[in-house]
Amino acid sequence: MLEDTPERERYFRDPSKGGWPFSNRKHGWPISDCTAEGLKSAIALRAIVDEPIPDERLGDAAELILGWQNADGGWPTYEKARTPSWMEALNPSLVFADIMVDHSYVECTSACVQALIRYRAQGADPARAQRIDKAIERGRDFLLARQRADGAWMGAWGICFTYGTWFAVSALRAAGLAADSGPIRRAAAFLVSHQLPDGGWGETIESCRRGTYASTPEGQVVMTSWALLSLLQSEMADSEPVRAGLRFLQDRQHADGSWPEETIAGVFNRTCAITYDNYRKIFGLWALGAAEARLNANATVEGLPR
Repeated sequence: MLEDTPERERYFRDPSKGGWPFSNRKHGWPISDCTAEGLKSAIALRAIVDEPIPDERLGDAAELILGWQNADGGWPTYEKARTPSWMEALNPSLVFADIMVDHSYVECTSACVQALIRYRAQGADPARAQRIDKAIERGRDFLLARQRADGAWMGAWGICFTYGTWFAVSALRAAGLAADSGPIRRAAAFLVSHQLPDGGWGETIESCRRGTYASTPEGQVVMTSWALLSLLQSEMADSEPVRAGLRFLQDRQHADGSWPEETIAGVFNRTCAITYDNYRKIFGLWALGAAEARLNANATVEGLPR
């Protein structure tokens, strides 16, 4: 998004300049985590593309992310929270939950924290850098406060605890928490406690509806990938649960490199299941790649399947 919506104040629109929308530019509504992932990608690609996105536009993205942060330290989806949470009692929808207020979400907060950390590392003017540091600290504190007693984080845009926990762990590690810190240890223990006999992990949308982990009978490629991407950032990265999860992914992979269609992994507003076809194409590869990168970085690791 290269400019704000015309007369945005008149129509109660937040800024748009510098953001990425869920759809195309004409869609017109930038989203916090889409913007964060766009900023991260733009920074990662700068050294290998002929025409990198200019510094000014990256700065616009960082400013937009900073302006989105809610009072609780987390990030919403489209706009800052404008009303109290009791407004949810007036929700007229029979399909979607939590649609009256743009609450702060673990996934959006994680993406925004990681993007600001990446942007900060590229160099920022002192005034903006100070604001970024404060925003990162507040985002980290939000995530720590959202960790459940069992060590997990509940996701809102994917199913469910494997998804939310992966996002939270990734942001906290990026923000400086050690692999053996208390929150990361508790998250790893939660995940291992739900590993299935086949080495995988799997959840149903009942996890979102009930607010407690609802396991599938057999492992699922997508949830297994999310669990592994968390554990690979913990002190259990070289453990047998991780090796079993990697074997599960390798065993499920077809000869052409693809993975089977399995249970639905996406969700909108906690109650509406949605199939994202690319999830099964991307996350298995991502998890195997992360394990391979760790194997190459630590020559003493033995037993990780090739």
